Amino acid sequence: MEYVKIYYRDQVYQQRQRFGGYQVYQSNTSDWRNGHLCHIDTTSTSAALSLTPEINCTGSAQYLTIYSDRRSGGLWWYSENAILELCEVEVYGCPLGKYGDGNCDSNCGVGCANSLCDPVTGRCAYCAVGYYRPGSLCVECPPNCYDSICNAESGVCSACTPGYYGNHCNQTCLFNCKDNRCMQSNGECEDCEDGFFGSSCDNCSVGCPNRVCDKISGNCSPCRPGYFGVTCNTSCPSNCKGDVCNQTSGICTECAPDFYGIYCQQICPANCRDSLCARGSGDCSACEPGFFGLNCNMTCSGHCECQQNNGTCIACTGGYFGLNCEEKCGQCSAESCSRSYGLCFCSDKTHGTCGCKHGWEGEKCTTQKVMKVSYDQTGTYAGAGVGVVIVLVLVVIATVIILRRKRFSKHKKENQREYRGKTFTNVESLPIPFETSDTQTSSGGNCVDISYHVLMS
Repeated sequence: MEYVKIYYRDQVYQQRQRFGGYQVYQSNTSDWRNGHLCHIDTTSTSAALSLTPEINCTGSAQYLTIYSDRRSGGLWWYSENAILELCEVEVYGCPLGKYGDGNCDSNCGVGCANSLCDPVTGRCAYCAVGYYRPGSLCVECPPNCYDSICNAESGVCSACTPGYYGNHCNQTCLFNCKDNRCMQSNGECEDCEDGFFGSSCDNCSVGCPNRVCDKISGNCSPCRPGYFGVTCNTSCPSNCKGDVCNQTSGICTECAPDFYGIYCQQICPANCRDSLCARGSGDCSACEPGFFGLNCNMTCSGHCECQQNNGTCIACTGGYFGLNCEEKCGQCSAESCSRSYGLCFCSDKTHGTCGCKHGWEGEKCTTQKVMKVSYDQTGTYAGAGVGVVIVLVLVVIATVIILRRKRFSKHKKENQREYRGKTFTNVESLPIPFETSDTQTSSGGNCVDISYHVLMS
């Protein structure tokens, strides 16, 4: 329907009083009371009332009802009795789903509810579910409206599909929102995934164990080593032992070696043993060898290890002995010797005398050994230098033998002429002494005794 035109009887003055206050209803059944009130007359005077009104009454209906009711009274000029004197009623419009100015050739838009549109303009009377009317036509609700439902006039989504927010659900929720849901009005997360907190689902602090914190405040406890604070987002002082500090104050539980002070920012004295000192005062727990004093800043005398409080010598450093550690140990196989007498400690028996290095002997290993080497032992004790000497000795022996043979041969011939028939046996040469070179004598004090025997018949 587009409009209704009514023709009322126009013969006497009273007919306007009878027509005044009339009502027009649309309905799809004969029970018009449950239909739609399309128009009600409110003309203020009888003279102004038209008896041939043209009334805009759009909508879809099977029945049109014109009704007059005098039970509830009305304006002063209305008749007291309900009387209708209709000559003709004309209804103008198009078949359902059609529109067009005088021809009804066009189809109503798909967004029109029940295919109902203005028979002239095509404007939807109502928008179908999933559509709204920003102008004359009903269009698609915004794509991210939940179940495609939006306000028929404004297009504001009733709710958004997960992951979107805003009036038209065209903005994206933060990726840290749990189940990808956020509030439609402002995009704040309804809840956060594990590891995130707050309305914006920010990251939990790296100092929170396993990066898990309270999803509202971001607080966590206890903090991982190296962090403190209610959200564990502040680093402990760098010199805390094991990176551990008080979660509330940030004060180090203990200091790392080489540091002291409430925040472990001061350096221990240089000669503290193992770089350890008292946290409050910086006094050394013990001193490195050779130093004494509260701060180990005084030097022990000589080669002493001394008491920290007064510097009294209590032990000697390696290689020294004596009351004040002023004497040097001998050639001990171990580095140290007894403090009282300098006797070497028995820690190495490989080379003979207990406690001495190879080639040395005596109670304090201060005497160098002298080695004697016989001809038959040259292969065991002689080195390359001794081998050279032996070769020279053999050459000398060979020369002596040759000379003596020549001399003996001559003597024998003379004797044979004089003492024919006699026999000589067990002729033995005398020992020939021979000494090693100067180098061998100076290094070991050794000598070589060489003897030889010549058996002649």
